[in-house]
Amino acid sequence: MQKIDLKNLTIIELMVAINRRYSDIRALQIKRGKEFIGVSYIELGRRTSDTAYNLKKLGVEKGNRVAILSENRPEWAIAFFGIVSCAGVTVPMDIKLSDTEIEFILNDSGAKCIFVSGKFLDRIVSLKTKLKHLKNIISFEDETKEGILLLKEFKVPASEIAHREIQSDDLAIIVYTSGTTGVAKGVELTYKNLLFEIICLDDLICCNPKDKFLSILPLNHMLEITGGLLAPLYAGATIAYCESLKPTVLLSLMNETKTTVMICVPLVLKMFHNGIMRKINDLPKFKQALIKSMLKISKISLKYHVRIGKLFFSSIHKQFGGHLRCFVSGGAPLDPMVESDFNALGFRILQGYGLTETSPVVAVNDFAQCKYGSVGKPLPGVEIKIITNTETGGREGEIITKGPHVMKGYYKNPDKTKEVVRDGWFYTGDIGYFDDDGFLFISGRIKNLIVLGAGKKVFPEEVEEVVSTSPYIKEICVLGRIAKEGARKGCEEVYAVIVPNLDNFDKNKSQDKQLIKEKIVSELSRLGVNLAAYKRIIDFEIWNDELPKTSTRKIKRKALLELISKKDKKESPAEKKEFIEAQEVIEDDLTLKLRKIFSETTKLAVDKIKLHSNLYNDLGVDSLMKVEVLSAIDKECTVSIPDEIAYEINTFSDMVSFVKEYKKGRTDDVSIKEDEIADIIKSNLILKLTRFVSYSLIKLFAKLYLRLKVQGLKNIPEDKSFIIAANHVSLLDFPIIFCSLPYFKTKDMVAPAAKDYFYAKSLKKNLIGLAFNTFPFERMGNFVRGLRVCSKLLENNKSIMLFPEGTRSISGALQPFKPGIGSLSWELGVPIVPTYIAGAYEALPKSAIFPRPKVVRIYFGKPVYPDAYRKLGKEKTNYEIYTLISKDVEEAVKKLAAKE
Repeated sequence: MQKIDLKNLTIIELMVAINRRYSDIRALQIKRGKEFIGVSYIELGRRTSDTAYNLKKLGVEKGNRVAILSENRPEWAIAFFGIVSCAGVTVPMDIKLSDTEIEFILNDSGAKCIFVSGKFLDRIVSLKTKLKHLKNIISFEDETKEGILLLKEFKVPASEIAHREIQSDDLAIIVYTSGTTGVAKGVELTYKNLLFEIICLDDLICCNPKDKFLSILPLNHMLEITGGLLAPLYAGATIAYCESLKPTVLLSLMNETKTTVMICVPLVLKMFHNGIMRKINDLPKFKQALIKSMLKISKISLKYHVRIGKLFFSSIHKQFGGHLRCFVSGGAPLDPMVESDFNALGFRILQGYGLTETSPVVAVNDFAQCKYGSVGKPLPGVEIKIITNTETGGREGEIITKGPHVMKGYYKNPDKTKEVVRDGWFYTGDIGYFDDDGFLFISGRIKNLIVLGAGKKVFPEEVEEVVSTSPYIKEICVLGRIAKEGARKGCEEVYAVIVPNLDNFDKNKSQDKQLIKEKIVSELSRLGVNLAAYKRIIDFEIWNDELPKTSTRKIKRKALLELISKKDKKESPAEKKEFIEAQEVIEDDLTLKLRKIFSETTKLAVDKIKLHSNLYNDLGVDSLMKVEVLSAIDKECTVSIPDEIAYEINTFSDMVSFVKEYKKGRTDDVSIKEDEIADIIKSNLILKLTRFVSYSLIKLFAKLYLRLKVQGLKNIPEDKSFIIAANHVSLLDFPIIFCSLPYFKTKDMVAPAAKDYFYAKSLKKNLIGLAFNTFPFERMGNFVRGLRVCSKLLENNKSIMLFPEGTRSISGALQPFKPGIGSLSWELGVPIVPTYIAGAYEALPKSAIFPRPKVVRIYFGKPVYPDAYRKLGKEKTNYEIYTLISKDVEEAVKKLAAKE
């Protein structure tokens, strides 16, 4: 399919032409549960118009700023194109910013509206009174909240014009390169900047409508906006978003979506590389030797431009989906060993170079011209010069660049703009050189900017400004230091040299080095909450003299770093103490096992991993490495921690606590008292009457209004306890299944009800207690205890109705079943009745208030008996059997669904 010609088309005409050209192709998608949901190109165009029209109605004029704070998802792109269509200016925000940073960016940019996902909605609401210009908050979610607008409700009348015309020189986006106080800089990029990058990247990556992109970089990152969003859509490709960065999840999605291109930072490639090498090293010696020999042969063949890696290592390519054309790497230097090994394995890595101020790509390797170790050649139309030192000679020097990719300037900061843009040339502050073939190589930086392994950038002045507010710190200099060990080995980390303010310490203790260091650690932890986690200080040095300065009183950063590097350390690693660990904690076997897994994954010494070690500050573990650790724990301990919870893990102690909370199988920390069970199954005349009336009214409502149809009642066991395992799509599920059963069966039927939903308020709690026999069940807390209650009820000859998905499905699609039902069935010998409810989602989906008159059908399947699995008892662990039973029940429910 021929690409759309950009010439003679306005921005709006181009967007309309693209949506029409690729109309029915899926543009954006994300996996929710087991299903992919998303929008086609034509639907993306329609929802863009809906959003643009409603933004205009909300008073967004041309050039007004509108912010987006959300994880990657299709709604992010819909919001972005809606802002573009109404001629607004997008302010994309990093989801890891602190409240202080969010407040500054929204006030500095003057954003009138903000689009926000549910994960960050409460934070924005709590900050609302501090936000001077913000008028409207627009949520991506379905849940209604007072004062919050919903994106899904945005519609444009057929007779209205949604868009405003925009020109290529108009401001499109303001990207903040850091997020706090006066140091923050908003980079202004125009449509001309973006269009130039789109065309160049499209040509170099050779995008086409058959391409499948997997988006993993945050959409506030300019490489993801241009290379991972705009360029693929220009070519008619499909973009998939990922809710988790666990390697197993990424590889699974790459297989499901047949990913052809992934844009990423070097640390993601390093994570994949570590996993591959770990598997190779686990093989028998002769297999290791064979594979390593094949790698060497492949590397030699590459020198002669012969690529045999894909042939040698086809099984590894299959793990990545088997369709991958290339990785595009940017944002930080790529480890040469990772690049070399990946290319030997038959993968293509196109490494590039750029900055936010250059939209962002300046140079990149492509399929036709690629040189390992370099960042490629300049984009067509981009000029690059190397400003060499005339005194020292040589070919290295500061990289400066000129062309249609250079930013308009720093928002509201003309002085800072003049410092870096002179006569149209942007001074990058980076040191590099060209080789004889015209490939650009990056040697280092002359600016203070610290670039972490995941591509995150930290401005030392920003950290200094926050930390220097401590009364116990007299002077501070923040530096980027290469880590010599641990997870960040070979990468820069945030390091500080601190001069303590001894005047504010007790005079009797001002010479106590241990107390001083302990206090500084405490202050760094206290003030660190005002910074994003990756910006916090990893390690520091106490300096007892004045820091070295120039004649103008500026700290000599480079000289100080050299002094620190040369300084002999008086304390051996074993003698260093962890002052934040205030008290001894008795450690159990699980803690020791987790510490071993943590050590093996991060390559940190076991003795460095203390219970109260902060993952970021003390252990140098960033979010990507944390995902790898949790993935290893999942594999070794069969404990899968939800991403929402993983996001809250900040210390090793947190990790231990959450693993314990979510550990599958039996535990000994839950005791169920007999009177608690008696209270659940109690019955008296009033309860018998109210529950009979409830049953009768619900059955009448279901028969007349919902035209309820029931199949398979003969499959309900007659004379024994059983478990009903049903799909969960609506609040109607329990009462409809309940009234589908004969009344005599319902008298012994008990169901767990979400504690956070049904028992949060006394009125709701009392009403559900009168109508049904239920008990509170913690969905996100100690759910093991809930299973114990179920177990006790089954032992008391009661039957249980469970929804093994754990929560209602937002899309209506069946979600994976949790192994809890398998545990109950196996341990107690109780059969499970697979049950499928159809039509309830259409009648009362998650966002609806009152049911619609839709036909609802209930299918009861043949029971799954645990006795059939007894022969596996010696071959598999209990947990494996629990999982197998649950999977079989899930498959049985799927077969019932197929009857629809």
